[in-house]
Amino acid sequence: MNQPESAQGTSPLTRRERAKAIASWQAQRKQEVEDSLAVLRARRAAERSAELRERLAALWPVWLGILLGLLGPAIQFVAEMVGPWCMALIYPFVVLAQRPEIQVGPITHWLPGIMLYVQFPIEGLLARIVLKRHVRPLGVMWHVLMFHFLGIAELWMLSGGARFFVRR
Repeated sequence: MNQPESAQGTSPLTRRERAKAIASWQAQRKQEVEDSLAVLRARRAAERSAELRERLAALWPVWLGILLGLLGPAIQFVAEMVGPWCMALIYPFVVLAQRPEIQVGPITHWLPGIMLYVQFPIEGLLARIVLKRHVRPLGVMWHVLMFHFLGIAELWMLSGGARFFVRR
């Protein structure tokens, strides 16, 4: 039963040869694991990169709002050249911030300038929030226009345009 290896027809391996063979196998196995981990890390990095690109691309309404916000002074110049009604249609929240009813403290004098740059990014953020609910583009446009219209309606009420409807 327990015959020496030389009796089975193979030469016996010495401890040193066995240790060398095991070490060689362990080194090979270690290299295979490291290669597999490198491939896995590269795949995860590519997935993270693709996910980041998708997230940034999904923020396109905010990016468009920021772009329009940066162009705010140029748009304001053109709107003022056309007339005050155009300024009220394009920038209702800027005109609303200029109203004397809003001017209650020293910081409110900065509010029209801030709103000039922030109005479109806020509307872009609103569009992004609505887009998260998987609403069609027409529905998103409707939500943003209603937000814009609320500013115009508030301006109209503050300017006294609603007094003809309220009179008896």
